Amino acid sequence: MNLKNLMAKFYLDKEKDIVVKLFKSNEDELTYIIETPNHHTGNLITNLSKVAGVKTVKNENDMKIITGTLYACINDEAQELYIFRLGGVKTANIYPDGKVERIAKIPAIIKLLMAQTKDYKLYRGLSRNKYCIGVACNENTVACFVEGKAKTSSIKTLKFFKDHIKPNSVLKHDGEKSHNILIKELDLKEEFYKATTPNKVKDEDNPLRKVNHHCANIRDFLEAHPGFNRDELQDYLNLYSFKYNTKGTNLEKVEKILELSLNSNKTITFREYYSK
Repeated sequence: MNLKNLMAKFYLDKEKDIVVKLFKSNEDELTYIIETPNHHTGNLITNLSKVAGVKTVKNENDMKIITGTLYACINDEAQELYIFRLGGVKTANIYPDGKVERIAKIPAIIKLLMAQTKDYKLYRGLSRNKYCIGVACNENTVACFVEGKAKTSSIKTLKFFKDHIKPNSVLKHDGEKSHNILIKELDLKEEFYKATTPNKVKDEDNPLRKVNHHCANIRDFLEAHPGFNRDELQDYLNLYSFKYNTKGTNLEKVEKILELSLNSNKTITFREYYSK
């Protein structure tokens, strides 16, 4: 494959292991090449192709790559652009001047699994193999809990959040049915917003902006620690909550958590800790 007119490139992951190179192949066409130059086993590019439903080919260095064509289109603002999709997911907008607007990325933990597994399987939807994290917040504090695997339920919602929501207060939520038990048990007033509501208002006017912000921050926080033990997931969520809920500078927060740790009277044996 002899392509010389490199127009732009971007990465599908934060660590820059999956690179997408864009070449101008025609007046209104781009050719893209996906490479994983830092991974020589071929697992990452092979599993990525399976997830995306495309095939790999080999380049002149006998390395597996993914290649395809993007066609120019016009958006609702009469702008010409190219839309890059991977596995049906809109990943980036590419403009004729080479500007790339990245919309989605591959999480570090997913990339790690694809790189280390010969036959990676992507669990779709609310799979029983995925952990559900519940998040509630007000203007000043946040509470987040591992509710177990698969979709949440009324029992789980009541168990984890009944002691963190003031009775007779207002619950702003997305209409999830499991929230109804909180409304009933705590005599709450509700304001619920459909998933499409935020698309019609500015970000600063989004009624669910605060909790969405926490969800995004928690995801980034966990992706920054991809090697953690899943049995200790709640401990990481507790650390996130502590960091947000505790006022003061970062150094003051470190001092506070060390003080709490050193003053703790709970003692466990070496064997108990490593038998988790």
